[in-house]
Amino acid sequence: MKWPLLFCLSVLSPNLYADVDTEQRELALVSSQLNTLDYLITRAEREADYRAARQFDYDALRLDIRTLQAGIDAYLRPERSAPKPITPLGGDYLVDAPHE
Repeated sequence: MKWPLLFCLSVLSPNLYADVDTEQRELALVSSQLNTLDYLITRAEREADYRAARQFDYDALRLDIRTLQAGIDAYLRPERSAPKPITPLGGDYLVDAPHE
């Protein structure tokens, strides 16, 4: 009974890693597309009619896009924790034998 289960797990395991890689590639693509949006937003803002009664808030849109990018970047490149301080070793391993 153990062997069929182990076989199934071994066959499925590479697929799990592939899904993580695929997810990371897709999220990197989303981040790239968000960068492209910034260019398009700038173009749209240049064409805006500032005499109109209603104005689109381009700064708020840019802020939301930066928030999305920061979330994706934090997921794709997590911060490493600070290394723990190194505790020095004693180094003295000799013990004097008791004199009889």
